[in-house]
Amino acid sequence: MTTSEYQCLIVSLVFDATKNPQTEEASRSCLARAIADGTQNSTHLSAQALNLFFESSRERGLEQNSILHKAKSYALEAIRIRPSDAFAHEVLGNIISAQGDRPGAIEKYRRALELAPSRPAPHFLLGWQMALGGDWDNGLVAMQEGIDMQPNVPGYMVIPLALDAFRRAEYALSLRRAQTIIDRGDARGYSLAFAASVALGDMEMADQFFTHPNARTANDPSDPMREVRVTFSNPDVMPHYQEVIEPYLSRRRTQ
Repeated sequence: MTTSEYQCLIVSLVFDATKNPQTEEASRSCLARAIADGTQNSTHLSAQALNLFFESSRERGLEQNSILHKAKSYALEAIRIRPSDAFAHEVLGNIISAQGDRPGAIEKYRRALELAPSRPAPHFLLGWQMALGGDWDNGLVAMQEGIDMQPNVPGYMVIPLALDAFRRAEYALSLRRAQTIIDRGDARGYSLAFAASVALGDMEMADQFFTHPNARTANDPSDPMREVRVTFSNPDVMPHYQEVIEPYLSRRRTQ
């Protein structure tokens, strides 16, 4: 592997951990060049598939489907090149989960665990699929296994913990966890912090999170929870979020 290829993967790993927009662009551009040059490195393809999966969460309809389709093609190509690439199976699980195939996603995460049981992410993601299916108790146990394997827990692993606190009406705890997500560089934390602030009745704080320059709400202020919902959708939690934030959104629409 050349120095530039190695640097490309490092940038991608940083983006995976932080979801920082500047790192996202650098990672996607670098990997696009490697793929255009005909890379046979499965990790390049898997990393770009993950970038596109994350990008798809900000799109709608046909555009979202198109991005997910491209992401899936990269993940499948990575598996074709190296069937033992646990990361590729893990990313493919993310993609097909977003396409609505939860059993298929669970199968891919289990395969990733078979190939690399020491990787934290498949433990966490398998637990999240359990929670998506309504089994929060066992899901949280599995997610915690993945979290405990991380020396520095990435922000995305804290997102379902914030959701869990919110669903249990522990809004102050949800806010603290959302702040942790923000501190780890993942801008989705702003939407979660905004909703928790509304639930706590602190509208001044809610305004600050809603209008922050780094907040994902800028993508669609009429639906500030959309990016979280697309990536971490749960039928038990998201209606509660919408119920809590709707009065706030209604006031903004009439201003």
